[in-house]
Amino acid sequence: MAKFIYKATDLRGSHIQGELEAASKQDAVEALEKRKLTILSVKRDIDLNPFKNRVSGAVISRFTRQLSAMVSSGLPLAEALGVLSKQRDSRKMQTMVQSVLDDIKAGKPFHEALGKHQAILGPLYVSLVKAGESAGALGEILERLADHLEKSDAIKRKVRGALLYPAVILLVAISAVAILLVFVVPSFAKMFADLNKELPMLTLVIINACTFIKTKIILILAAVAALFLAYGRVKKTARFRSAMDGFVLKIPYFGSLLKKAAIGRFTRTLATLLKGGVPLVKALEICSAAAGNMRIEKVILDSVRNVSSGNPLHESLSKDPLFPEMTIQMIAVGEKIGELSKMMERVALFYDGEVSAAVDSVLSIIEPVMIVFLAVIIGVILIAMYLPLFDMMTGMS
Repeated sequence: MAKFIYKATDLRGSHIQGELEAASKQDAVEALEKRKLTILSVKRDIDLNPFKNRVSGAVISRFTRQLSAMVSSGLPLAEALGVLSKQRDSRKMQTMVQSVLDDIKAGKPFHEALGKHQAILGPLYVSLVKAGESAGALGEILERLADHLEKSDAIKRKVRGALLYPAVILLVAISAVAILLVFVVPSFAKMFADLNKELPMLTLVIINACTFIKTKIILILAAVAALFLAYGRVKKTARFRSAMDGFVLKIPYFGSLLKKAAIGRFTRTLATLLKGGVPLVKALEICSAAAGNMRIEKVILDSVRNVSSGNPLHESLSKDPLFPEMTIQMIAVGEKIGELSKMMERVALFYDGEVSAAVDSVLSIIEPVMIVFLAVIIGVILIAMYLPLFDMMTGMS
């Protein structure tokens, strides 16, 4: 399927611009004519930027919240989607909503129309909508789904911010060192060469490092590019992903933060699915696909097999040390009293608080450590450059 950008006018004479997917330009024209649009232009979209059409979690949760409000107020689904298809938050989202609307008008169930766009929405979304349609409670399910997406997105942004901060500091450190090595060190090196004096070891190391970088810059850039390409290929393999996902959970501070965030996401997703009427085994399968970590995904999939055989969920999860004892006990209590979804919600709220506290703790530790790290690197370079001058002043005195 190719993407086409079109310009057209509707029956009221209003100008419309949008995007749709079709097998050919002729198919795109026919699809637009079925919408009773007067076509002004249709051209294939050649997108050189793969990131501009990605749909953020905030856009999906906002769409879900608005759709829930309209459906709950009694507006027919097709009319609600027609209103939302005119919003321009994201071209990709606009195209998806229009495609879903076309399928709804063609007589397809809502969950089936959404299933074509599972790569954007995820299996959780489609499964809950299907459960909501079956129970005749689509508005309520969409509202619950919007709550879930908003909470998940908020936690995800907080964790991403904690991981981004040290990366930014490291980038600043690399930039500062590069400026010193490219502009400051060569000036000192030329001056020391003119003086024809024996240099301290630290100064020689810095000058030689600078000379190596300047003379081998193309080789260094090629090596970095090769590493990135190799990483891009290897990271798609299941063995590498499994090893990396297990490794990141063992990193001090960050591993604990990612583990708490993942368990919180798992319990919140499971609670949302169970409240929506999805059977436990099916809900666990969806949770495993949304885990985001192969180590955690394996534990959940193992529990699916055990639960399918008639074992309680808490017993299945307790076989792996990944899940803390407190979480196992709360799941056991929820199963015992028949309120597993409510207990999962409480566990998720607990981990939301734990993640917030962990993020604050990590940031409070990282900030001074990274500042000291940056100061030490720049300080070493500057001291190395001034050491010969100090030696000269000492000799003169």
